[in-house]
Amino acid sequence: MVAVLARLKWTLLVRALRTSVWRTAGVVLGALGGLVVAIGWVVTMLLIGADDAGQTQAAVVLSLAGVVAAWVVMPLLVFGIDETLDPVRFALLPLSAERLRPGLLVAGFIGVPGVLTAVLSLTPLLAWVQHGVAAALAALVSGVLFTLTCFLGARALTSGFAGALASRRYKDFAAVLLAAVVMCVGIGVNVLSSRAAESPEQARQVITTGANVLGWTPLGWAAAFPGDVARGDWLVAALRLALAVGLVAVLWAVWGRFLQRGLTSISESDTSGPGEASDLPERVFGTSPTGAVAARCARYWRRDPRYLASVVSFVVLPIMIGVSTSVGGGGGDAFFVGPLILAALTGPGLTSDLAYDSSALWTHVVTGVPGRADRVGRALAMGVVIVPLVMITAVVALAVTGRWEWAPGYLAALVCLVLVGMGVGLVTGSVQPGQAPPPGSSPFATGGSGGLLTVAIFAGGVVAAGLLSLPVLVPLAVWGLDSVPVQLLLLVVAVAWGGLLFRLAATWSGHRLERHWPELLARVSN
Repeated sequence: MVAVLARLKWTLLVRALRTSVWRTAGVVLGALGGLVVAIGWVVTMLLIGADDAGQTQAAVVLSLAGVVAAWVVMPLLVFGIDETLDPVRFALLPLSAERLRPGLLVAGFIGVPGVLTAVLSLTPLLAWVQHGVAAALAALVSGVLFTLTCFLGARALTSGFAGALASRRYKDFAAVLLAAVVMCVGIGVNVLSSRAAESPEQARQVITTGANVLGWTPLGWAAAFPGDVARGDWLVAALRLALAVGLVAVLWAVWGRFLQRGLTSISESDTSGPGEASDLPERVFGTSPTGAVAARCARYWRRDPRYLASVVSFVVLPIMIGVSTSVGGGGGDAFFVGPLILAALTGPGLTSDLAYDSSALWTHVVTGVPGRADRVGRALAMGVVIVPLVMITAVVALAVTGRWEWAPGYLAALVCLVLVGMGVGLVTGSVQPGQAPPPGSSPFATGGSGGLLTVAIFAGGVVAAGLLSLPVLVPLAVWGLDSVPVQLLLLVVAVAWGGLLFRLAATWSGHRLERHWPELLARVSN
């Protein structure tokens, strides 16, 4: 079964790359980035191996604990978990979770993230081999446990959150809880970094203290015990080794439970019943073709767990960046960063909106929905959800910093980024809608490319939105902050410039949709 699932995963990956040049480009870019990271990691391990065992242990623990945290957090917020071998697809076969788990475990490491993690797990051997044979052997065992912790932790936690978000009752609570945890972790890391930067000696103490704390948490058990072996602390090493092995066993059992549930449960995102739909969206947007599209999409933003997961991805992270930057030494004005990033990410978020419709997009094709109505309607629905969040975070930033004299110029920058970004998202989505989890599946699922295509398209949209906003941002940064009249003038320019680009983008992308509806339907249906 292991060999069968591994070959199946490899075949699906190769076939996906052959059918899409974008997926191929995403995998190639990911592989090149991973190669750079691996080379840097190897050099780092060779260098820190010359330090004493305590400093080497601190550096290894901090590094590997960060990798474990990335495996757990990033699938939830950004990349998603590759569901090429979704366990639900095996539900009709006479296979149990016990038979599937080993094969799915091996198949999960076929791809850039899995290979890179396996390589990184072995690089500490280059550091510990300089401290003796026993430490080197412990590093080998540590690498295996570390790799298993990464994969099983991601599978177990993401499966747990996906199950919670599948229930309408718990999805909001789960998303808010996840956002709060991530924000607290980000702020804490920046606080520690700012304290460590005050002096080299203080930095060393902070690193050692942080490593000691992480070494007694699930993030650092597997990475810490080779250092104990190198120092001769055999009792501590045995205890940490036992904890690391126990963690892997627990994660293996938890994943098995979720896997068995997926094999025997109905794959539905909501089993609470259809209920009665409110007519509020229609009353807000009207009954025109544009209003009908906007009303439908607004309902999706409120009820579809996949949309909620995307809100967590590109709303929570910018807020966390702004708050953590200000705490980490950026000064009070760093609070302005979060709303600006949120505004820049809003528009490109429209890129994958067609992909979220999946095969249901056929209703637009057969009913002859005008392309421009589709484009503008989707933008209106997103604007109703995201623009108020942008404004709220902007008011908070102005209140915290007390820079109310910057309000017109700050509003100009936000308006320009949102309108221009939406235009970019509409154009990009009409050409390449990217990927999205299929309806009814986990909101964190991705396709065979691991979501690299969607991430690349999204990043390109953000860069394009920033560049097209320079006619407003550059004069604002050079002259506007010291003059309220100039800021008011730039606010008018921002509305005119952003509105013009948005209108041109909606018209062009709408015409393109009308010419290529069948091709786009086939693309998002796959």
